[in-house]
Amino acid sequence: MKMLSGSRDDEEDYRGFSTSISHAYVDASPSVRSTDACALACCGILQSDRDRYLLTGVPPPSWSRRIYVHFFAPIALLMIACYGAVHISDRYWNDLISTILVALILVLIVMQLCFKGRWKRVMVRKELLWRKYQMIASSREASTNTMYPPEEDDEEFEHAQLYLQGQSRCDLHCAHAMIGCYRTDLSKENNDKKQPTDFCGWLFQQLCVKTCCCGCHLQVCGICALAQEARELNRLVPLTRRRIDYVTMEPTMRYYAEILRQRSVAAACKANRDWWISWSSLSRLSKQLIQLWIIVVVLLLLFGILLHFSFLHVFIFIGTFLHAWFLLWLLHGYYHNSKEISWDLTIKAFSCGFFVVTILAITWELGLGMAFNIVMTLVLKLFGVSAANGNGFNWIAGFAQAASRRGDDYLSVFGQDHPLLYALIVAFEALVLAASVEELAKYLGYPMIMDHPDFWTRFELESSVNASIQKLRQRPLDDGEDHNEDNYEDEKGEIKALKDLDTSQQDKTLKIRGAMISMAMVSIALGFSCCENLLYVFIYNENSLRREFMVLIFRMLFPIHPICAAIQSIGVVRRDIQNDSRFELGQILFPAVLLHGTFDW
Repeated sequence: MKMLSGSRDDEEDYRGFSTSISHAYVDASPSVRSTDACALACCGILQSDRDRYLLTGVPPPSWSRRIYVHFFAPIALLMIACYGAVHISDRYWNDLISTILVALILVLIVMQLCFKGRWKRVMVRKELLWRKYQMIASSREASTNTMYPPEEDDEEFEHAQLYLQGQSRCDLHCAHAMIGCYRTDLSKENNDKKQPTDFCGWLFQQLCVKTCCCGCHLQVCGICALAQEARELNRLVPLTRRRIDYVTMEPTMRYYAEILRQRSVAAACKANRDWWISWSSLSRLSKQLIQLWIIVVVLLLLFGILLHFSFLHVFIFIGTFLHAWFLLWLLHGYYHNSKEISWDLTIKAFSCGFFVVTILAITWELGLGMAFNIVMTLVLKLFGVSAANGNGFNWIAGFAQAASRRGDDYLSVFGQDHPLLYALIVAFEALVLAASVEELAKYLGYPMIMDHPDFWTRFELESSVNASIQKLRQRPLDDGEDHNEDNYEDEKGEIKALKDLDTSQQDKTLKIRGAMISMAMVSIALGFSCCENLLYVFIYNENSLRREFMVLIFRMLFPIHPICAAIQSIGVVRRDIQNDSRFELGQILFPAVLLHGTFDW
């Protein structure tokens, strides 16, 4: 059997894949770093949709369908259950109908998110192994029109052990389980062959830790398996085909050509600053994000009206968004001209920070915070700290509750007798549980957008232009239909427009490329900061309008997240632009974490 790359031992070692399931962030190349980071976003939903599209050509469901299935349908059932619980007077029918509706909600969530989602991911994993088997099994004829590999009742099932290359049914399902144990794919001889080069790789290996009792890799939401499959697709699928947007799957050259044409016009008119957004130069994803922003703001305002928000509440809410958008508009329009960074990249970076990075940071902080509270409770209990000032900590009341005179948290009550120890605990929470997690989440946001064509070199742009031209020329052959004269003229016009593009605009100096990285990372931080400001203003300080207003003003005057992102970008520029190998993740994050942690403390 002929292998694509590497030795046969390597292929058997990883059971059909070129890398191990625990090898995320081992390879420091930009494309691998990007796919590994995207596997973390939203429990891998975005990466799973992209992998499925690249393999099968099946586009992901629309946003409206996903919102309807995963949000409106459960909410509608919940509202019906609440209505029935209030208005049905008969106790028996009240309990029966409410219980049935709540059970339907749970079944809908479990079936849609767990079983159906895992089934799709397992099919993608099998399809990836099947495609690879078709490419490397030169001794056997294989049908290239099969969307999914053969099932048990097919005549080709005898080849299952060949194309699965050691992947058992248990392996396939455990790789994409909510929480599963994937049988290790590392042999004892090659266990230490590849080690992570920085903290991020080490962190990924901890997410895919090899348990001592059963020799398996612990999997959470299939994150490590998705990263492994994305790395394999980087080997199997040409680069020009992989250059598509997430969510919409729109080829990048379809909208970037218009961006280049508008830059050429601006250069001819000597207009250096791009103050306003050109709708025609935005990608389909950016247009959908703008529409989503409008919907989110309107829904939040309507929600505030239903809760009888005062005028000052509405003013604070709008001011939180306007502050972030004004800084974004100012940085893009004033400090950067249109030849450096497009509005399309700016919108995607800001949205990545607001939605993706915020979800990632909150999930990690909640998990680590709960673990920290449980550990501290156990430690205090082991040292005999069951009360502070006579009635401070009550073990029976639970891990995180205290029965003190003031109703404070047990750590706060414990701190009354041990202020120095309490100060160290608070410093640990500020530096590790808050600053480190948030700065790492913001750092991971940059690889998620680094494949944007604004970061391409001239050679990469010309390669994509030539690939797009070749695809247009082959379209009649691929479709297998007769094209009329109008279609032929349209294709001829598109080819001519691509050939006339001025690719010299991608000849950017190292200084400009460094500024682009800084602008992208600051845009991500602004999106994250906007969402965090909303949480601070309306959740943590919901009882005092004056305090909400003061918190907003204080966070406007001290934008800690954009400042820390700018500090991070210095290390990223030295690593990626100046090729300074000394700057790994620790050196990049440490100054930002120190400043952020001190600010929180």
